[in-house]
Amino acid sequence: MKKTLLFLSVCFVSFTYAQNTLPTSGKVGIGTTSPSSDLEVKGETTIETLKARDTAVFEKPVIIKDSVKVESKMTVEQDVKIKGQTVFVDDAKARADFKILGKTKMKGDAFVEGTFKFKGLEDQSTTEDRFLMLKPNGKAVAMEKAGLNGVIYGPPALCIVDTNGEYFQPHWTTVGGTEPKAYIGAGCPISVGIGTNSPQAKLDVRGTLYNTGSVGIGTLPMNQVQLSIEPNSSNGTGVCVDMSNSSDYTYGLKVKVNNNNVKAIALNNDLTGDDVFRVMGNGNVWATEVRVRTTADFPDYVFSEDYELMSIEELEAYILSNNHLPSLPTAEEVSLEGMKLGELNRLLVEKVEELTLYTIEQQKQIEELTLKLLTLEQKLTK
Repeated sequence: MKKTLLFLSVCFVSFTYAQNTLPTSGKVGIGTTSPSSDLEVKGETTIETLKARDTAVFEKPVIIKDSVKVESKMTVEQDVKIKGQTVFVDDAKARADFKILGKTKMKGDAFVEGTFKFKGLEDQSTTEDRFLMLKPNGKAVAMEKAGLNGVIYGPPALCIVDTNGEYFQPHWTTVGGTEPKAYIGAGCPISVGIGTNSPQAKLDVRGTLYNTGSVGIGTLPMNQVQLSIEPNSSNGTGVCVDMSNSSDYTYGLKVKVNNNNVKAIALNNDLTGDDVFRVMGNGNVWATEVRVRTTADFPDYVFSEDYELMSIEELEAYILSNNHLPSLPTAEEVSLEGMKLGELNRLLVEKVEELTLYTIEQQKQIEELTLKLLTLEQKLTK
């Protein structure tokens, strides 16, 4: 009996103080007599991983060389560090804050039902909204509005540059001032289309265009002038209004006024500073000289031998019957339709030439009567 007890005591001591491993075969159960796994623990399990050494405490990790499967809940009251990959087959939910201090890689889709915030991109010094931009390496960075404009309109990495250093792509610049300007180089082949995807000019606007400032075409905008035009060639045309597709009585150029003394249209001589042509708001026209080209023949035909000149008696009868000279408009017609200056001047010259013929004829008659009178006086004095 004593030998048996001594043998058990030796075995227990040997197992407790010398044995650091479990048997190499069979299953081990704690809290159960029929373990279904190599190690099955039913109940709470505490693993102490701290070891005191003098005054400091050193962490002793728990190493699991194979996979770990938790069929129910697992609660971790302190940090969990995962050095390798972590795969969530089903949903992963966090009831409290979920913080990731290092890198996080997601190969599948990511759905965010609530708000999403980048703590590292927070900037309390600005009040304007910023934009989120992804760099070629996939890194997300915050971008101010001015910086975003520079990225959109800035010269790309493979930007074509001509011999003068002009960019062939639009970009933003602050040269010549502090405000950013959209800039395209002088040799740039880019055309801008608004309302069209096939612009026919450097700037092609299909639709209405609204501008509240000054505009310069061929020249810089001038103060107090909304539209300044200077032809870029010696034989160029400043303004051309093509009315070939218009119907009757449409306007090629219309100036609206509400003041009789306003200069609706004026031509100013830059050498003297004076107006050499002016159309006033009441319709009066000021000019140094007016040239009118008529479509009918100028009345030199009056002096032709086959021209039929009315007799004085016929002319008198016409005036008494119509109260105006032949071929000239009546006062009523002029009042209703106005006068064609070129046609009126042609008719006036015609009447002057006819009057000249009447005068010549009268002069001949006067000379003939004078001769007869002298002859009669000579007979009477004999």
